[in-house]
Amino acid sequence: MLTWLWIAVFLLLIPILLIRERNYAKKNKDRINTQLRRTVLYSLTAVFLVLMIGIGDFVYEVQYRPTEILSQDSGTLRVKVYQVGAPAFPFGPGKCRIILEEDGKEIDRCDLEQSNDGKNANASDFEIDWEEDGVRVTVHGEEQEDRPYFLYSNEEHAHLLKEPQVLHANFIEWDGDDCRVSVCDPMENTVFPDGARFTVSLAEGGKIIGLDGTEMIYHAKRSLFEKGPAKIFRWSEGMVLEITFSGYEEYDGEKGYRNRAIGSQIENVDVIVIDVP
Repeated sequence: MLTWLWIAVFLLLIPILLIRERNYAKKNKDRINTQLRRTVLYSLTAVFLVLMIGIGDFVYEVQYRPTEILSQDSGTLRVKVYQVGAPAFPFGPGKCRIILEEDGKEIDRCDLEQSNDGKNANASDFEIDWEEDGVRVTVHGEEQEDRPYFLYSNEEHAHLLKEPQVLHANFIEWDGDDCRVSVCDPMENTVFPDGARFTVSLAEGGKIIGLDGTEMIYHAKRSLFEKGPAKIFRWSEGMVLEITFSGYEEYDGEKGYRNRAIGSQIENVDVIVIDVP
Protein backbone atom coordinates (compact mmCIF):
# COMPACT_ATOMS: atom_id res chain seq x y z
CA MET A 1 0.00 0.00 0.00
CA LEU A 2 2.82 2.39 0.89
CA THR A 3 4.56 1.66 -2.42
CA TRP A 4 1.47 2.60 -4.41
CA LEU A 5 1.13 5.80 -2.36
CA TRP A 6 4.67 6.87 -3.23
CA ILE A 7 4.07 6.08 -6.92
CA ALA A 8 0.91 8.21 -6.90
CA VAL A 9 2.71 11.13 -5.20
CA PHE A 10 5.57 10.84 -7.70
CA LEU A 11 3.22 10.86 -10.69
CA LEU A 12 1.47 13.97 -9.37
CA LEU A 13 4.66 15.88 -8.57
CA ILE A 14 6.44 15.35 -11.90
CA PRO A 15 3.89 17.16 -14.12
CA ILE A 16 3.54 19.95 -11.52
CA LEU A 17 7.30 20.49 -11.52
CA LEU A 18 7.43 20.43 -15.31
CA ILE A 19 4.70 23.06 -15.58
CA ARG A 20 6.38 25.27 -12.97
CA GLU A 21 9.70 24.94 -14.80
CA ARG A 22 8.13 25.90 -18.10
CA ASN A 23 6.37 28.95 -16.62
CA TYR A 24 9.54 30.07 -14.84
CA ALA A 25 11.53 29.79 -18.06
CA LYS A 26 8.99 31.88 -19.98
CA LYS A 27 8.93 34.66 -17.36
CA ASN A 28 12.72 34.82 -16.94
CA LYS A 29 13.94 34.01 -20.43
CA ASP A 30 16.09 37.15 -20.54
CA ARG A 31 18.03 36.22 -17.39
CA ILE A 32 18.63 32.52 -17.93
CA ASN A 33 20.16 30.25 -20.50
CA THR A 34 17.01 29.42 -22.48
CA GLN A 35 18.61 26.63 -24.47
CA LEU A 36 19.87 24.90 -21.34
CA ARG A 37 16.51 25.22 -19.61
CA ARG A 38 14.75 23.85 -22.68
CA THR A 39 17.12 20.88 -22.78
CA VAL A 40 16.48 20.17 -19.11
CA LEU A 41 12.73 20.49 -19.63
CA TYR A 42 12.73 18.09 -22.59
CA SER A 43 14.92 15.65 -20.70
CA LEU A 44 12.60 15.65 -17.69
CA THR A 45 9.60 15.19 -19.98
CA ALA A 46 11.26 12.19 -21.64
CA VAL A 47 12.13 10.70 -18.23
CA PHE A 48 8.52 11.22 -17.10
CA LEU A 49 7.13 9.47 -20.19
CA VAL A 50 9.52 6.53 -19.78
CA LEU A 51 8.55 6.21 -16.12
CA MET A 52 4.85 6.37 -17.00
CA ILE A 53 5.27 3.55 -19.53
CA GLY A 54 7.31 1.51 -17.05
CA ILE A 55 4.83 2.00 -14.22
CA GLY A 56 1.91 1.21 -16.54
CA ASP A 57 3.63 -2.01 -17.63
CA PHE A 58 4.36 -2.87 -13.98
CA VAL A 59 0.72 -2.31 -12.95
CA TYR A 60 -0.48 -4.43 -15.88
CA GLU A 61 1.88 -7.26 -14.96
CA VAL A 62 0.92 -7.17 -11.26
CA GLN A 63 -2.82 -6.63 -11.60
CA TYR A 64 -4.14 -7.65 -15.00
CA ARG A 65 -1.82 -9.79 -17.13
CA PRO A 66 -3.37 -13.26 -17.73
CA THR A 67 -0.84 -16.10 -17.73
CA GLU A 68 -2.09 -19.46 -18.97
CA ILE A 69 -1.11 -22.24 -16.59
CA LEU A 70 -3.37 -25.11 -17.71
CA SER A 71 -5.31 -26.15 -20.80
CA GLN A 72 -7.25 -29.38 -21.32
CA ASP A 73 -9.50 -30.64 -24.12
CA SER A 74 -12.55 -32.90 -24.18
CA GLY A 75 -13.86 -33.28 -27.71
CA THR A 76 -14.96 -29.85 -28.96
CA LEU A 77 -14.63 -28.35 -25.47
CA ARG A 78 -11.48 -26.86 -23.98
CA VAL A 79 -10.98 -25.49 -20.48
CA LYS A 80 -8.21 -22.96 -19.83
CA VAL A 81 -6.95 -21.76 -16.45
CA TYR A 82 -5.11 -18.46 -16.06
CA GLN A 83 -3.40 -16.62 -13.24
CA VAL A 84 -4.37 -12.95 -13.47
CA GLY A 85 -1.58 -10.62 -12.36
CA ALA A 86 0.45 -11.65 -9.32
CA PRO A 87 -0.63 -12.70 -5.80
CA ALA A 88 -0.98 -9.85 -3.32
CA PHE A 89 2.34 -9.14 -1.60
CA PRO A 90 3.59 -10.70 0.58
CA PHE A 91 1.27 -13.63 1.42
CA GLY A 92 -2.07 -12.53 0.01
CA PRO A 93 -4.49 -14.30 -2.36
CA GLY A 94 -4.02 -14.52 -6.10
CA LYS A 95 -6.58 -14.00 -8.85
CA CYS A 96 -7.36 -16.75 -11.34
CA ARG A 97 -9.66 -17.09 -14.33
CA ILE A 98 -11.23 -20.24 -15.78
CA ILE A 99 -12.56 -20.13 -19.34
CA LEU A 100 -14.56 -22.83 -21.13
CA GLU A 101 -14.41 -22.78 -24.93
CA GLU A 102 -16.30 -24.68 -27.60
CA ASP A 103 -14.70 -24.86 -31.05
CA GLY A 104 -12.41 -22.01 -30.00
CA LYS A 105 -15.27 -19.73 -28.86
CA GLU A 106 -15.68 -18.76 -25.20
CA ILE A 107 -18.99 -20.01 -23.79
CA ASP A 108 -18.46 -19.57 -20.03
CA ARG A 109 -15.94 -18.10 -17.61
CA CYS A 110 -15.33 -17.75 -13.89
CA ASP A 111 -13.07 -15.31 -12.00
CA LEU A 112 -11.95 -16.39 -8.54
CA GLU A 113 -9.42 -15.86 -5.76
CA GLN A 114 -6.98 -18.54 -4.63
CA SER A 115 -5.49 -18.41 -1.12
CA ASN A 116 -2.09 -20.03 -1.64
CA ASP A 117 0.22 -18.30 0.86
CA GLY A 118 1.30 -15.71 -1.70
CA LYS A 119 2.57 -18.30 -4.18
CA ASN A 120 1.87 -18.32 -7.90
CA ALA A 121 -0.76 -20.76 -9.09
CA ASN A 122 0.37 -23.82 -11.02
CA ALA A 123 -1.30 -26.66 -12.89
CA SER A 124 -1.25 -29.00 -9.87
CA ASP A 125 -3.58 -26.59 -8.01
CA PHE A 126 -6.46 -27.36 -10.39
CA GLU A 127 -8.29 -30.66 -10.77
CA ILE A 128 -10.33 -31.03 -13.96
CA ASP A 129 -13.40 -33.31 -14.11
CA TRP A 130 -15.42 -33.36 -17.31
CA GLU A 131 -19.17 -33.84 -16.84
CA GLU A 132 -22.08 -34.31 -19.22
CA ASP A 133 -23.10 -30.64 -19.19
CA GLY A 134 -19.70 -29.01 -18.73
CA VAL A 135 -16.65 -29.17 -16.51
CA ARG A 136 -15.95 -29.09 -12.78
CA VAL A 137 -12.68 -27.41 -11.76
CA THR A 138 -11.62 -28.00 -8.16
CA VAL A 139 -9.17 -25.38 -6.91
CA HIS A 140 -6.61 -26.27 -4.23
CA GLY A 141 -4.64 -23.85 -2.08
CA GLU A 142 -2.45 -23.97 1.01
CA GLU A 143 -4.74 -21.58 2.94
CA GLN A 144 -8.15 -22.71 1.75
CA GLU A 145 -10.37 -25.73 1.52
CA ASP A 146 -10.83 -27.28 -1.90
CA ARG A 147 -13.34 -25.21 -3.85
CA PRO A 148 -15.26 -26.61 -6.83
CA TYR A 149 -16.32 -24.34 -9.70
CA PHE A 150 -18.70 -25.37 -12.48
CA LEU A 151 -18.62 -24.14 -16.07
CA TYR A 152 -21.48 -25.21 -18.29
CA SER A 153 -21.53 -26.07 -21.98
CA ASN A 154 -25.23 -25.64 -22.72
CA GLU A 155 -26.95 -22.30 -23.32
CA GLU A 156 -29.30 -22.68 -20.36
CA HIS A 157 -26.48 -22.91 -17.85
CA ALA A 158 -25.94 -21.59 -14.37
CA HIS A 159 -23.91 -18.41 -13.94
CA LEU A 160 -21.48 -18.22 -11.03
CA LEU A 161 -21.33 -15.00 -9.02
CA LYS A 162 -18.07 -13.28 -8.13
CA GLU A 163 -19.36 -12.89 -4.56
CA PRO A 164 -22.12 -14.90 -2.84
CA GLN A 165 -25.44 -13.07 -2.38
CA VAL A 166 -27.97 -13.37 0.45
CA LEU A 167 -31.74 -13.01 0.65
CA HIS A 168 -34.62 -14.00 2.95
CA ALA A 169 -37.35 -16.28 1.62
CA ASN A 170 -40.36 -18.17 2.87
CA PHE A 171 -40.06 -21.94 2.88
CA ILE A 172 -42.59 -23.68 0.59
CA GLU A 173 -41.56 -27.34 0.45
CA TRP A 174 -38.73 -29.83 0.02
CA ASP A 175 -38.46 -31.49 -3.36
CA GLY A 176 -35.96 -34.28 -2.80
CA ASP A 177 -32.70 -32.53 -1.93
CA ASP A 178 -33.94 -29.22 -3.37
CA CYS A 179 -35.76 -26.52 -1.44
CA ARG A 180 -38.65 -24.51 -2.91
CA VAL A 181 -38.89 -20.94 -1.59
CA SER A 182 -40.52 -17.57 -2.21
CA VAL A 183 -38.61 -14.31 -1.67
CA CYS A 184 -39.99 -12.21 1.19
CA ASP A 185 -37.00 -9.86 1.56
CA PRO A 186 -34.62 -9.49 -1.43
CA MET A 187 -32.17 -7.61 0.82
CA GLU A 188 -29.31 -6.45 -1.46
CA ASN A 189 -29.29 -9.40 -3.86
CA THR A 190 -29.45 -8.45 -7.55
CA VAL A 191 -30.78 -11.73 -8.93
CA PHE A 192 -34.13 -12.70 -7.38
CA PRO A 193 -36.88 -10.03 -7.00
CA ASP A 194 -39.44 -9.77 -4.23
CA GLY A 195 -42.05 -12.52 -4.53
CA ALA A 196 -40.00 -14.68 -6.87
CA ARG A 197 -40.44 -18.41 -6.39
CA PHE A 198 -37.47 -20.60 -7.17
CA THR A 199 -35.64 -23.78 -6.27
CA VAL A 200 -32.42 -23.85 -4.27
CA SER A 201 -30.09 -26.70 -5.22
CA LEU A 202 -27.23 -27.09 -2.79
CA ALA A 203 -23.71 -27.14 -4.17
CA GLU A 204 -21.31 -29.82 -2.97
CA GLY A 205 -20.36 -28.91 0.59
CA GLY A 206 -23.40 -26.64 1.02
CA LYS A 207 -24.99 -26.32 4.46
CA ILE A 208 -28.51 -26.64 5.82
CA ILE A 209 -28.90 -25.14 9.30
CA GLY A 210 -31.93 -25.63 11.51
CA LEU A 211 -33.36 -23.05 13.90
CA ASP A 212 -31.71 -24.83 16.83
CA GLY A 213 -28.32 -24.65 15.09
CA THR A 214 -28.39 -28.24 13.84
CA GLU A 215 -26.17 -28.34 10.76
CA MET A 216 -26.06 -30.74 7.82
CA ILE A 217 -23.39 -30.65 5.11
CA TYR A 218 -24.46 -31.66 1.63
CA HIS A 219 -22.26 -34.25 -0.09
CA ALA A 220 -23.99 -35.59 -3.19
CA LYS A 221 -21.53 -38.42 -3.78
CA ARG A 222 -21.96 -39.62 -0.20
CA SER A 223 -25.76 -39.55 -0.47
CA LEU A 224 -25.98 -37.66 2.81
CA PHE A 225 -29.59 -36.75 2.13
CA GLU A 226 -30.70 -40.10 0.74
CA LYS A 227 -33.60 -40.11 3.21
CA GLY A 228 -34.52 -36.57 2.24
CA PRO A 229 -33.90 -33.40 4.26
CA ALA A 230 -37.62 -32.99 4.89
CA LYS A 231 -37.38 -35.90 7.35
CA ILE A 232 -34.56 -34.15 9.15
CA PHE A 233 -35.84 -30.58 9.04
CA ARG A 234 -39.60 -30.47 9.38
CA TRP A 235 -40.00 -26.86 8.34
CA SER A 236 -43.50 -25.45 7.95
CA GLU A 237 -44.66 -23.41 4.99
CA GLY A 238 -43.94 -19.71 5.57
CA MET A 239 -40.90 -20.12 7.82
CA VAL A 240 -38.23 -17.56 6.97
CA LEU A 241 -34.99 -18.93 5.56
CA GLU A 242 -31.77 -17.09 4.87
CA ILE A 243 -30.48 -18.26 1.50
CA THR A 244 -26.82 -17.77 0.59
CA PHE A 245 -26.24 -18.60 -3.06
CA SER A 246 -23.24 -18.48 -5.35
CA GLY A 247 -24.88 -18.95 -8.75
CA TYR A 248 -28.18 -18.98 -10.63
CA GLU A 249 -29.80 -20.33 -13.78
CA GLU A 250 -31.07 -18.31 -16.70
CA TYR A 251 -34.52 -16.70 -16.71
CA ASP A 252 -37.56 -18.91 -16.87
CA GLY A 253 -39.49 -17.40 -19.77
CA GLU A 254 -42.91 -18.35 -18.42
CA LYS A 255 -42.36 -17.12 -14.87
CA GLY A 256 -40.36 -14.03 -15.77
CA TYR A 257 -37.48 -14.53 -13.36
CA ARG A 258 -34.58 -16.87 -12.73
CA ASN A 259 -35.92 -20.14 -11.41
CA ARG A 260 -32.98 -21.87 -9.71
CA ALA A 261 -30.15 -20.90 -7.38
CA ILE A 262 -26.97 -22.77 -6.52
CA GLY A 263 -27.02 -22.52 -2.73
CA SER A 264 -24.03 -22.67 -0.42
CA GLN A 265 -26.14 -22.29 2.75
CA ILE A 266 -29.80 -22.47 3.76
CA GLU A 267 -30.50 -21.39 7.33
CA ASN A 268 -33.78 -21.23 9.23
CA VAL A 269 -33.59 -17.80 10.85
CA ASP A 270 -37.19 -17.26 11.92
CA VAL A 271 -40.42 -19.11 12.65
CA ILE A 272 -42.74 -16.15 12.00
CA VAL A 273 -45.27 -17.22 9.41
CA ILE A 274 -45.59 -14.79 6.51
CA ASP A 275 -48.26 -15.25 3.89
CA VAL A 276 -46.75 -16.78 0.80
CA PRO A 277 -48.09 -15.11 -2.37
